[in-house]
Amino acid sequence: MILHSYQYLLLFTILLQLLLLQGSKAESTLTAAVRNKFVRRQQHDEISGQYHPMIQKLPGRMIVEFGDSTTNVNTHLDALIQHLQSEFNDVELSTGHVFDHPFVHAASIYIKGDQHPQNGQLHNTIMNTASNFMGVSNVYPVHAIPRPQAFSSSYSNNGPVEHAMLLSPHIQTQVDRVHRELNLTGEGIVVGILDTGIDYNHPALGGGFGEGYKVRYGRDLVGDDFDFHPDSVPSPDNDPMDSCNISTISGHGTHVAGIIAGKAENFTGVAPDATLGMWRVFSCGPSTTDEYIIQGALDAIDVGVDILSLSLGENNAWSSTFSANIFNRIAANGTKVIIAAGNAGLDGAFTVSSPSTGSEIISVSSFNSDYYLAREFQIKGSSETYAYVPARLLQTEKMPDGELVTGELNVGDACNETLIPEHVKGNLALVQVKGCDPGDKTRNLTAAGAIGVVFYSTSYDYIQPRNFYVVEGVEIPIAHVGTQTGKTLLQALDESSKHAIRLTFSNKDVVWADEETGSLASYFSSIGPTYENHLKPDIGGVGGNVYSTVPGVLGAWATMSGTSMACPYVAGATALFLQHLGGHASEYSNVDILERYQNYAHQAPISPYEDDGLDSPLHQGAGLIQLYDSIMEPVHVSPGSISFNDTAHLQKTHTFTVRNTGREIVSYEMINSVSVSVVPFNSSADYILSIPAHYSNTDSARLRFSKKTFKLSPGETTTISASIIPPKTNPKEHIMYGGFIQFKSLAPQQTKDITVPYMGVVGNQKELPVFAEGGPLVVDINATQVYTTDDTFTIDLEDPDTFPLIGFFLRMGTKHISTPLYDVTHTNKHVGYAFPLLSTMAHTDLNFGMLSFPWDGTYYEKQPSVDPNYLFPPHPNDTIQVTPGHRYRIDFQGLKLFGDPNMKQDWETWRSCIFEIKK
Repeated sequence: MILHSYQYLLLFTILLQLLLLQGSKAESTLTAAVRNKFVRRQQHDEISGQYHPMIQKLPGRMIVEFGDSTTNVNTHLDALIQHLQSEFNDVELSTGHVFDHPFVHAASIYIKGDQHPQNGQLHNTIMNTASNFMGVSNVYPVHAIPRPQAFSSSYSNNGPVEHAMLLSPHIQTQVDRVHRELNLTGEGIVVGILDTGIDYNHPALGGGFGEGYKVRYGRDLVGDDFDFHPDSVPSPDNDPMDSCNISTISGHGTHVAGIIAGKAENFTGVAPDATLGMWRVFSCGPSTTDEYIIQGALDAIDVGVDILSLSLGENNAWSSTFSANIFNRIAANGTKVIIAAGNAGLDGAFTVSSPSTGSEIISVSSFNSDYYLAREFQIKGSSETYAYVPARLLQTEKMPDGELVTGELNVGDACNETLIPEHVKGNLALVQVKGCDPGDKTRNLTAAGAIGVVFYSTSYDYIQPRNFYVVEGVEIPIAHVGTQTGKTLLQALDESSKHAIRLTFSNKDVVWADEETGSLASYFSSIGPTYENHLKPDIGGVGGNVYSTVPGVLGAWATMSGTSMACPYVAGATALFLQHLGGHASEYSNVDILERYQNYAHQAPISPYEDDGLDSPLHQGAGLIQLYDSIMEPVHVSPGSISFNDTAHLQKTHTFTVRNTGREIVSYEMINSVSVSVVPFNSSADYILSIPAHYSNTDSARLRFSKKTFKLSPGETTTISASIIPPKTNPKEHIMYGGFIQFKSLAPQQTKDITVPYMGVVGNQKELPVFAEGGPLVVDINATQVYTTDDTFTIDLEDPDTFPLIGFFLRMGTKHISTPLYDVTHTNKHVGYAFPLLSTMAHTDLNFGMLSFPWDGTYYEKQPSVDPNYLFPPHPNDTIQVTPGHRYRIDFQGLKLFGDPNMKQDWETWRSCIFEIKK
């Protein structure tokens, strides 16, 4: 039996999942290398804000939505619980959240009991029974949402550092002009934050909580110890304080709050006089669930917040997830909803996160600040000073002065302790960040006797060290330096006769200009589009290297990076915009304000090198927000962004409405400013998503405009059409081209240029494969043997240990996975469906992003209804047990992108092995 590389990895992943579910039972079958790889990947995901599909949908939990909004939800819920208990009298059910609100009439129900994988089918059966009950409109899974973790560095223990105002990114975004010239500070605007809680005792955040304080609203929905574990119980109270201890606190919510409305000597947030509300939806544990996030949002709406800021999400690029639907409703009702796009940019295309994918929601990308907080060092014999950033979270000790030597002769040598040069003993080691986990390199260098490590990179994607995730669990101090500094150190080592140079370090925090990546889109910022080919993210805020408040236990001030920081920056900007609108604010929808931001954004190049071209709107959105122009410029173009879709579903022409609300005639010339294209796949042979995505500056689309130039009188409105001619690239490569339609002002002294980002795909997205090469795998419950299509798997219905596990990777997101079951004994008669319909499934990567399902020999007789908003079919019957002595097959069918569920050819099918049911 020959297995594909996907299948070997899938087998390892199933083994790992069994380890997680069953404790030490599978430990003997899992290698340390695989386990360590998972741990490193998990650490990356905690920082990037991702969560693997194999654990994001929680077994035994569901959210039931009721269609009748005129009847109290508890009335529906009591009847449903009574019905479920009568059908499953040996199963204990409990109620979680009850949402009796204009935006959602729903409740969460928990199915208590053993979480052993064989019980998954029972949970599915109960959920299907619930969906068939009168009055139930939707049944959704409960998702685990990871606690947001920004890229953290440079905690300051002595209050705002000297010259801290230089760290402010307000000049980059024109917020400084809005403060100075328009006298807008956010006064009278309430911003609601859903996050990890807040240290409201921080002087820059008002020093208290409640009426009369800056932090006026909010509560704690979870307590300190809650997570998604079935036995975890929240301990809510009315105090949103971030009360985690030093070993578990992240300070994320406090940092976010300071970005929006912090105010102290030498520090000013975006909207320093705005009022804040904090709804603590994350405890000190690793994750929460989406029901707490929804409850926090509804609480915020009920107290009357003007803006919701959410620096959170899950890695799912569909725009129709449950949470995205709820936040769309909230935004459509007038509340401004601003959500981080995600930090998964290194994982390639289709990584923009939900719920920022919603059509009514402002999805925020991250740009780097022009300055960052650093410390300094010198090379002996030179008067020049260089910057470094500590790598450990609370690295308060000074980097030791000493001799710097090469820590590896070849990139990756420090990953193997035996390859480390002997001369590192007693010295500082210079190594690249590439090759393996920096923590592993550091531990190996420590064992070899190094007294400190200096990391650098040769790639501009990694230029600024503050963007590295923190290295923890090591004994010696670490310094990150920029690319040019790394090259300087390498040259100095080459020129030294001893191949060693002496470095002296300062431990003082200083402000350093970012001359390499300032004002570029952050490398970690997630990349669109959505699976429906909608252009996301929408707009950029400053999120790379943002200095703000943290809890006192962490030193009160810190630099963090992430779309988690860019999101509150745009939320604060929106508070200033709403203050400017005053009594007219209700006339502007979320989309209206977003379009103003998009019209006047600043577009960034892809790199510091002039010839590399503009960054793709799939990465930067429309560009970095320019708030003063967004508020003051008289011309508004709608829509603010467009997608031409793929060439098989080409929306060739788009029409823009241009409105002049000013007092002077304006005139423009239409120009196509092309950006680099995203090359999403490694090759068209296997369609594995490129991690990270590749870029090309040669695949440009051409645009034809209905008018090359035009004038617009005061109060006048006109329309302009743009038609696309896609680039002539190989359609099998699915190149994602893009750019910016530029309305270039012919009177720049009167009006600014306007831009509208666009994107499209060369090729037919429907041709993209759903399942990984070789298809899903069937393994026994101990994952000791793999069964492919030609094999036979024997099931004893009386022995759960003989039930199979079925697992697979998804190369592409799919709206639906259907599992028709065939009785092979009766000439392949179609008898039903092995599993409920799975919907809005995200693609999985090869680093343990696996989906797996147990099968207990039961099935559903009727075809589930196909609706993208359902995870489970709305009107299925209860399960039927297979017939002993018969032989069965399961087809796994994934609906391709843009596929019609009623067309057989739009489904990709994989066929299982034979399941022989023991008599």
